[in-house]
Amino acid sequence: MKINKTLIIRSIFIAWVVLWINFMCRDLFKKGYFNDYKILIKKDKEGKRSYVYGDNFYEFLKYSKDSIPKISTFNIIGVEELSLEHRRAVYFLYPLLESDSPDYILVYNNPEYKKDKYALFKMLDNNRYILKKK
Repeated sequence: MKINKTLIIRSIFIAWVVLWINFMCRDLFKKGYFNDYKILIKKDKEGKRSYVYGDNFYEFLKYSKDSIPKISTFNIIGVEELSLEHRRAVYFLYPLLESDSPDYILVYNNPEYKKDKYALFKMLDNNRYILKKK
């Protein structure tokens, strides 16, 4: 009996495609990503960023980026360093650069934060504000 190579190759390819589709779709439904993607498809660019960053955090980042001069340095307080939120903030605020001795300190969800040699620059609300070096 002669083995048909094209039949074997087709069978392997079909099995590979079925497994690939299974792995792709499994996370969509099992982990609930399908609803997130459904929501994101309907939003524009700003809406997608707001949804992913969180409405409150995105509003503060956008406010900060619009308020601070483009050649300044910043540090963000109230977000755990090297967390996903911190990395998103650094990415979003570019070309502003993060620094240990910044020109501006962005204070997020820390209403009583004070630092010597810094004064209130702008305030979005009591929990979200910007300090400027004196």
